[in-house]
Amino acid sequence: MQQQPDYREIPTSQIPAMRLANLGFKPLMPEEVMLERKGKLANVLLEDILLSQLRKLNSFTHKGVRRDFSEENLRNAAVFLFSKRFSYDYEIRMARFRGTDKNYFIDNQQAHGNFFELLDAGMSFFFKHLSLSGEIKGFKREEHLDVPATALREALINALCHRDYDIYQCSIGIAIYDDRIEIESPGLLPRELTPKTIKQSHKSYPRNEIVATVLYQITYLEKWGSGIKRIMDACKAER
Repeated sequence: MQQQPDYREIPTSQIPAMRLANLGFKPLMPEEVMLERKGKLANVLLEDILLSQLRKLNSFTHKGVRRDFSEENLRNAAVFLFSKRFSYDYEIRMARFRGTDKNYFIDNQQAHGNFFELLDAGMSFFFKHLSLSGEIKGFKREEHLDVPATALREALINALCHRDYDIYQCSIGIAIYDDRIEIESPGLLPRELTPKTIKQSHKSYPRNEIVATVLYQITYLEKWGSGIKRIMDACKAER
C-alpha cells in the first residue's frame, strides 16, 4: 500500500518549537511549568507567559501613530492560536457534494479547535476527497492531488487568519464539488483590494494583526501580500 504524504498540521506545528525563540520564548524547568499551570495538570496553555510575549507584538501603526491592541484582543488571539478549549467561534465546516451544486452530500463534517487543529482538519478533508496520483521522478515517487496541496494549504491558512471574527454565527467553509473547490471565509476584502487587484502585486492588509504576526514568526505567513499569487503559481505549475 502506498503511503499518503503526512500534511497534518498538529505534529508539524510541534516540530519547529525552536522557532518560538523568535518570539522571545525560552524553555521552562518542570517545576516552573507546574507553577505556571497553577497546580492543574490539564492546564497546558500557559496563558500568562503567552500573553506577556504577545504584548511585545501588541502594536500597529495607523497614519504614522503607533497604537496598542486591547487586552481582549490579545486574549482572543492567544485562544485562537493555541487553546484546547472548545468554542463554537472557532469552527470549520467541510462538505463533499455530488455534482456541481449543494443538493446531494457525499460527506458532511464539522471541526472545532485552535488554528492548527482547524488547519489539520481541513487538509485531512482535502486528502480524503481529492484524487491522489503519483509519478516517478529519478528514484522517488512524487504524490500529487487534483489541486496542489501547497495551494490548498495557503488558501486555508489565509481563510483562518484573515476572517472577520466579529461576525458571529459564521464559520470557515470548505465545499468540494465535482468541478471545483470553494473555501468560504466570513468578512469583506480590505477596502484597498478588489477581486481583480488581489491577483496582482499588493501590500499585506492583515485583519487580525496579532495572529498574522505570530504566524509570520513561525513561517506560516509571509506578510507580503503574496498568498494569492503563490496559490495561482502552484496551480499553474501542476498543469
